[in-house]
Amino acid sequence: KRSSRYNVGDVIVVKTNDVIIIKRIAFTEGQIYYNRLNTKKEEIELVYGPVLYDQLMNDHEQYSIHSLKVPLKHYYILGDNWDNSEDSRFFGTITKDQILYKVID
Repeated sequence: KRSSRYNVGDVIVVKTNDVIIIKRIAFTEGQIYYNRLNTKKEEIELVYGPVLYDQLMNDHEQYSIHSLKVPLKHYYILGDNWDNSEDSRFFGTITKDQILYKVID
């Protein structure tokens, strides 16, 4: 179903790079999220939910922290299977125009 409004937690069908995928909205416009680069493993980790900066800097020699804000009229989406999902961690935020449908139950 097409919707005029999408919220955190909504499951949506999205077209990105000519591929149709199903993902969940994790952050909406204006929300801040953190990426933590593990310099020893060379992996990027998404730090999800409200977190204190001090908690992020647990081992400052191993991690590089970046705070990011979702741009206006954009959404940050994640797959439910984080270990095997191509989502906003890889291709960035999406626009409302890329959303085909909202999955409803």
